[in-house]
Amino acid sequence: MVIKKVALVAATSLVALSMTACGASTSSQSSSSSKSTATSSSSKSTNKVNESNFNKIKIGNNGSTIKEVQALFGKKASQTSEVQVSGTTAKNYTWSGLEGGNTVSGISVAFVNGKAVQKTITGKKVTRSKKISQADFEKVQTGMSKSQVKKLIGEPDTFSYAVINGQSIDVFSYTTGVKGDVGANAMFTFNNDAVTTKSQSGLQ
Repeated sequence: MVIKKVALVAATSLVALSMTACGASTSSQSSSSSKSTATSSSSKSTNKVNESNFNKIKIGNNGSTIKEVQALFGKKASQTSEVQVSGTTAKNYTWSGLEGGNTVSGISVAFVNGKAVQKTITGKKVTRSKKISQADFEKVQTGMSKSQVKKLIGEPDTFSYAVINGQSIDVFSYTTGVKGDVGANAMFTFNNDAVTTKSQSGLQ
């Protein structure tokens, strides 16, 4: 059962990333025509698809419902999809255009039996004091907490939180401000706030 749920979370993570990227292209096109009127009407952002509301979403057995999440963001999802793993269905809802995010930003939430079990932010804009290198990646050790990793290499661009059988499984992904080849990245997986696995591609 645990393996099945971990596979389901992995599948919904991939769907969340792909759907957010696809949805961003349409949202960026529509926003360009209304940019002048939006900036003149108010200097304060009214975008509710933000990290503050993301943090209010509960996940797990007592997770938020779809209606509760829609109420937080003030609108229906930009895109939806379903993923099935061993008979269990996860419904993934994506809201494109994270406040302060880049052009492929958004928030995705996966629901099983009407309750949120996973939430993901993609494309957060992060300013780094220096680029993340292969040497920095090697400094992250198994057992480190999320706060320790953030202190060492900074905030991730994309991060996902999930609860499976009472255990938290979180993922940090670093794709900008990294030293290396085009497309270089680093990823860290946490189980109950401790690094269990890490991987990188193209870092120098």
